[in-house]
Amino acid sequence: MKAVRLFLTLLIALLVASCSSIRPLSSKPPYSSIKVNKPFTWGDGVILIKVEMPSGEYKPLYEDDKGYYYQAPQKITGRDSFWPLLMDGGLFLKRNLAKPDQIYIIRNQYGIPTRINIGDRADVSLPR
Repeated sequence: MKAVRLFLTLLIALLVASCSSIRPLSSKPPYSSIKVNKPFTWGDGVILIKVEMPSGEYKPLYEDDKGYYYQAPQKITGRDSFWPLLMDGGLFLKRNLAKPDQIYIIRNQYGIPTRINIGDRADVSLPR
């Protein structure tokens, strides 16, 4: 019984911690928008999900203690083990970087973003 109670307590703490971090913008992001010059993909769709990021202007909507969430101009498409995906997402800009090196996607009903490292894969233009 103690093990079940401990597991449930840890699970609730994890959910509360992950839900409380993302919030609407309360500080000024470094860029008013980030332009993705050409579409790019991440993953293979078989072992990992495949995410297809569209080109266009990404606008900042949310932030957390680590950085800013720039939403894509349209839904993110992709697939997971051959099943099609349509989800919200965009670029994540860390507070200490000048260029985004992560994307984020929201695949669940709770609206919790998952961040994925993409390195230098995105061809972006940043306003001056």
